[in-house]
Amino acid sequence: MAYIRGAVGIYIVALAAVVATLFVTAAFYHRAGTDYPIWDILNWFWAAALLLTLTANAHFKLALDRSGHGPDRGVTREYLETNVLFYASLVLSILFFWNWFVQNWGEDTGAANTLSMWPFINPPLVAVAAASGLRLWRRSRTHAD
Repeated sequence: MAYIRGAVGIYIVALAAVVATLFVTAAFYHRAGTDYPIWDILNWFWAAALLLTLTANAHFKLALDRSGHGPDRGVTREYLETNVLFYASLVLSILFFWNWFVQNWGEDTGAANTLSMWPFINPPLVAVAAASGLRLWRRSRTHAD
C-alpha cells in the first residue's frame, strides 16, 4: 500500500509540474494561451490527478477525524494542513471540472468566457495538488498503514 501511495504522490507532483510549466510557457509558443490542443489531452490526466488528490485528502481528513483530533483539542499544524488541503482541493476541483465541462461539452454561448477562468483555477490547483502529492509521498515513506 505504501508503494501505491508513493507512486500516486509522484504522479500528482509530476503532473502538477507539467501543468505549471505548460501553463507558463504556452504564451511563448501559442498566442491563445490555454486554447492549445495539448490541453485536450493533458486535461484528462490532470482530471485523474485531481480525483486522486481529492481522494487522498479525504482519506487524510477522515483519518484525522476518526482519531478524535478536532478544533476543540487545539488547532495543530496537522489539523490545519489536512483541512486546508481537503477543502481547497474540493473547491478547486469543482471549478476545474465545471470549467472543463463547459468549455468542451457545454453550449456554444461564449466559450471564450470560460478560457478566462483558467488563470484563476490552474495556479492554485497546481499548488494544492503538488502539496498534496508531496504529502502523500512523504506519508508513504513514514507510515505503513
